[in-house]
Amino acid sequence: MLTIPGKIPVMIHPFFWLFAAIIGFLNSGGNLGIAFLWIVIVFFSILIHEYGHAVTALLFGKKPTITLVSLGGVTSYEPGGLSCFRQFLIVLNGPIAGFLLALGCYFLLYLDTLLPSFLVVALRLTAFINVFWTVVNLLPILPLDGGQLLRLLLEAWFGVRGVRAALALSMVLALGVSVWLFFQGLALAGMLLLLLLFENYQAWKVSSYIAESDGRASWKNRLVQAEELLFAGNTPRALEEFLEIRRGTKEGLIFAEASQYAGLLLYKEGRRKEAYDLLFPIHTALKGEARKVLHELAYEEENDRLVAELSSACFQEYPRAEVALITAKAYGRLGQGRFAGGWLKTAAKLGEIDVQSIAKDDAFAKVKGKQDFENFLKPS
Repeated sequence: MLTIPGKIPVMIHPFFWLFAAIIGFLNSGGNLGIAFLWIVIVFFSILIHEYGHAVTALLFGKKPTITLVSLGGVTSYEPGGLSCFRQFLIVLNGPIAGFLLALGCYFLLYLDTLLPSFLVVALRLTAFINVFWTVVNLLPILPLDGGQLLRLLLEAWFGVRGVRAALALSMVLALGVSVWLFFQGLALAGMLLLLLLFENYQAWKVSSYIAESDGRASWKNRLVQAEELLFAGNTPRALEEFLEIRRGTKEGLIFAEASQYAGLLLYKEGRRKEAYDLLFPIHTALKGEARKVLHELAYEEENDRLVAELSSACFQEYPRAEVALITAKAYGRLGQGRFAGGWLKTAAKLGEIDVQSIAKDDAFAKVKGKQDFENFLKPS
């Protein structure tokens, strides 16, 4: 990744250039010069847009960083310490910067009719790209700037319920706009909107955990401090802090995050039942290692329906024999022979497992002799 140092560091992911090249090629009509011009203007325009966010954040005492990624740019800075109004201005000034760039291009075109032809083409293209992107980016769909502005307004008026409302409105609008784009023959743009719809749906599911405590800087800062203790290797103190955060918040995303950290630490200490008791209530919010750990602990606690619920997502993240074997045994105890046999065969393909021997385990007692299970035990 290319990094441009400075007061506002700029990091450019290689996929950004690929994305810009694809845009240039699709709009160049096969002219390499025009394609290159598109790449340069896309880079310059997105950078100006992100500087609109970043300079505003810098004026408010933050230390922003710009990252150009495949589908645009992201300006990030340390959270907390900003009023809703200042956050609103940081978000708004990105589109404003792009709009001012477009106005500047139109002004130069109006001011001087004797400009070189290549510069006229570049100015017109820059103006078009920035007007188009500013309008699209102001659509009230998360994570676009318009969606962020909507979220901030609703959050200011309705608190944490406003966040869920913003996500719900984003889903409805993303679906509506994507359908319209498909009818206009703009399939690629329609697919991008469907991706935003899926992202908002995932965020909406997680947002069910949002509580009033998530809006308090004191709990956010305390969670960050606990994470710093963990990363510094002070595990006992970190665990104590995560458990204290859980007791203080009682619900919400910070509660879920602290529970996840604490559950993993307890699991690593061998306190498996305690880990299960922390992770089970937040199982729909878990991912990665925490989900895999709960998948294992749920089997030990004979919560086989939870094992089955977690199995697909867990296996996608960890396609390993032990994950498949635990799932097979859970389905066996549930008496579902077809799923038990399928997962057992998957485990055998991924590891050195004797299916015939494993099938004698007591976990498969309910499915032994059932045709849908026995079919999987036959040699391929």
